[in-house]
Amino acid sequence: MEFLRNNRTTEVPRLDSMKPLEKHYSVVLPTVSHSGFLYKTASAGKLLQDRRAREEFSRRWCVLGDGVLSYFENERAVTPNGEIRASEIVCLAVPPPDTHGFEHTFEVYTEGERLYLFGLESAEQAHEWVKCIAKAFVPPLAEDLLARDFERLGRLPYKAGLSLQRAQEGWFSLSGSELRAVFPDGPCEEPLQLRKLQELSIQGDSENQVLVLVERRRTLYIQGERRLDFMGWLGAIQKAAASMGDTLSEQQLGDSDIPVIVYRCVDYITQCGLTSEGIYRKCGQTSKTQRLLESLRQDARSVHLKE
Repeated sequence: MEFLRNNRTTEVPRLDSMKPLEKHYSVVLPTVSHSGFLYKTASAGKLLQDRRAREEFSRRWCVLGDGVLSYFENERAVTPNGEIRASEIVCLAVPPPDTHGFEHTFEVYTEGERLYLFGLESAEQAHEWVKCIAKAFVPPLAEDLLARDFERLGRLPYKAGLSLQRAQEGWFSLSGSELRAVFPDGPCEEPLQLRKLQELSIQGDSENQVLVLVERRRTLYIQGERRLDFMGWLGAIQKAAASMGDTLSEQQLGDSDIPVIVYRCVDYITQCGLTSEGIYRKCGQTSKTQRLLESLRQDARSVHLKE
């Protein structure tokens, strides 16, 4: 797909003025079967900001089959306590180990703005469940996204390239600092390197939010049609686009893979420091230095050094 080149002036489309969302993928999903015990919490209507203790999880016998994930009181029960249809799953997320009371957890987001949290102690079993659920709700169009592990996988409305009049539904996976995408009219796109973005911003109002990602060769608009999973994607992408550690190789990168923090420091010294006596001998205030370092770690591109 051809993308807009560095187009930052295009008006961000509002959701309330959009035509119906185009869905080009087949509604026929793969048949996947799996069963076993999982621990789950009550479904939530908002993101899980706090750690869920082990006591908040209930042991349930879960069966994935015929496009439905059903959970029962035990393996002998006939009537399920609840069901999640694969066709209604919009996102599958895998938090870091030990985020909650169980060592390994995964989150299922649905079109009805509900979030289901499941947990297991076994990394192998948790990985198998994630793989099976992913296969159950991802259409053949986007099956290439299943070839590697991910932190987040799902479908989102987007606009890109020359097709800005109508939103389409694409499939995305986030792995480390790479965002991969499959669009309806083409194969898997070259992944976006989030730490190399020229711009990462949120536009629109609280009811019509749009996440704007700008690379040198393309611009992508991801729209917040469903608030719950959109906010999950937003937080995950912002975190992945930030610096990952203290070494230069882990910082946000600019042209020629040179860290943005290096550009910022060189520019400042060139503009303001060449005539300053003792610039490398006199220490600054520790509190100001720490605040500056934290700002650079979060988003070096938004930091503008000045006297």
